[in-house]
Amino acid sequence: MFQRISTISKFVVLESVRSRFFLLILFAVLVSFIAGFFAQSVSVTEGDLTLVSLVATLLRFATILALTLLIVTTISREFQSQSLAIVLALNITRTEFYLGKLLGFSIDAIIIVVILSLCLLFIATPSQVLLWSTSLFFESLIIISFALFCSFSFEQQPISIFVILAFYLLARSISAMQLIAETPTFRDDSLYQIVMPQVISIISMLLPDLSRFTQTNWLVYETGMVSNFTELFIQTTIYVSLLVFAGLVDFYRKNY
Repeated sequence: MFQRISTISKFVVLESVRSRFFLLILFAVLVSFIAGFFAQSVSVTEGDLTLVSLVATLLRFATILALTLLIVTTISREFQSQSLAIVLALNITRTEFYLGKLLGFSIDAIIIVVILSLCLLFIATPSQVLLWSTSLFFESLIIISFALFCSFSFEQQPISIFVILAFYLLARSISAMQLIAETPTFRDDSLYQIVMPQVISIISMLLPDLSRFTQTNWLVYETGMVSNFTELFIQTTIYVSLLVFAGLVDFYRKNY
């Protein structure tokens, strides 16, 4: 079983290399640093902090976007070429195939994180870069799991990409939305003011709190601590497990 999973993951990584996916990551790094140095040059004060903040933010979003596009296009191409049906006709279970894909894309995420870490060492403290990069990997694992679930469920690239990015942006901003809903500027007894905080609170309980992951403040103000990672690890483990389980259930109920 583990040999077949590792074989599938190896082909996933090889396909990423052959498609020049990591050149796209290097291009994103270049664009991020150019934007950061430009912002630093026009900043009146705290130019170095502006550089680190902007570069870290752009690299984090570029990582999530790149992984999303890679996973959705890869799975969609396998549906269209019928290679998925051919592979499933061999002596391999759907669980092995699914976990092999998950492992392969996770290895891609590790390579991305290593590339970004080496680049960030030029502008940030090594210890904080290590914490930031580890958190980015945890965050990427959640997005990879959700992207696989969406790719196998919807089978349509535009819908999958939209749902994944909407999920990420909502999970990233749900804490701020909850804070705004609970502390309105003008208090009244309208139905909106009563219901909306409860709705947002329910949504926040269902989503991972990605605002706690990969915080730019760690690099800018060096506030990252190892103690923060217990909660991040628990969140990652729970949501990855649930998403993988949901993805496998949906994968098994379909006929190819």
